[in-house]
Amino acid sequence: MIKYWNKVKEAGRQYSSFHWPSVELVLSFISTYSVLSDILTKNMAEFGLSRAAFNVLMILSRKENKKCKHCEIGRLMFVSRANITGLVDGLVDQGLAERRRDPEDRRIWLVAITPKGETLLKKLLPVHYEQVTKICESIPDEKKQEISRALLEWRAVLAELDDKKI
Repeated sequence: MIKYWNKVKEAGRQYSSFHWPSVELVLSFISTYSVLSDILTKNMAEFGLSRAAFNVLMILSRKENKKCKHCEIGRLMFVSRANITGLVDGLVDQGLAERRRDPEDRRIWLVAITPKGETLLKKLLPVHYEQVTKICESIPDEKKQEISRALLEWRAVLAELDDKKI
């Protein structure tokens, strides 16, 4: 990895806009996300879920009335409504979620977690939280908070840049 990054650094110098600390940060973030994503994906797969399906179940289980519109799930997960439809279809097929008509607007479908979905989460969450704790145990709590604050600030900047279509 270090050899590759050194080659990136070397090749980047030919561009006036190249800023190694920024490139290194983005590469570090992407490679860390990739490793973390792989670990979490394996954990979810043991329970028959993708990470995205797990996220939908978590959203539904945390809603006060245990149901949600497709568009709201998409907004919370930062994905399109079309992607949510496929995820929900899979959860419905597994009996972990169901679709219900909105009693206030019959044109709208709501997604609700089923008792089977709630039971699965009760089995999965202790394992998930134990894994998350283990993943982060080498980082002191103060440092975790510092990293979280920095990432929150960075997300705000990125959202602003995205709005400007840089």
